[in-house]
Amino acid sequence: MLARYLIRNDALVNYVAFGERDGWSEEGWSIRSQVSEVLDEFDGWHTHVRALLAATPPELCYKWALYDREPLPRWSVGPVTLLGDAAHPMLPFLGQGAAMAIEDAAVFARAIVDSDSIEQALQRYEAARSERTRFLMLTSREVVKRFHASDTDAYGSDSHRTEEALGLFAYDPLSVPV
Repeated sequence: MLARYLIRNDALVNYVAFGERDGWSEEGWSIRSQVSEVLDEFDGWHTHVRALLAATPPELCYKWALYDREPLPRWSVGPVTLLGDAAHPMLPFLGQGAAMAIEDAAVFARAIVDSDSIEQALQRYEAARSERTRFLMLTSREVVKRFHASDTDAYGSDSHRTEEALGLFAYDPLSVPV
C-alpha cells in the first residue's frame, strides 16, 4: 500500500509505503532504509509508482515498524493519566490517531471543569473515551487486513466501510456525556 501527498506548498511529494514483514523487532523513527529496498517491496507495481519511489533522495529514506497493541484496561492511576497514543495506540489505517488525541484533550478538559477532584475527572474522562478509542483501535486492525489482502475482492464495496459509515464524524467531543 502506498499513500502520497504534496507538502511545502506543493513543491515536494511525500509518501508512506507499507509492506508486511515477519520477524522485525526494531522500534524507532530514524532507521535508515535504502531506496532499493523500497523498490524491491514494490516490484511489479505501475511504472509511475516505481518512478516516484526511485526519485527518493537516499538520505531521506527511512523505515519503521507498525506495532499493534491491545487496548489498555485503564489509563489512569491516582492523579496521572494517559492521552492520545500513550493511552490507545492504533494502527494508522483509519487516519484517526491525531484526532483521538485532540478529542481526548477536549473531553479531559470538560471532565476537569465538571468534576470535584482530579481523580473524579480522570475517571469521567476515561469512561467517556474508552469505548470509542477501543472501537477505533480494533477497527483499524481489521482495515489493514483488507488493505493488505492478496485477494483483491477482499477490498470490495461490501466489506469497505467509510469513515462516515463508521460514524467517525458524528462524534462530538464537546457534547458527549462526561
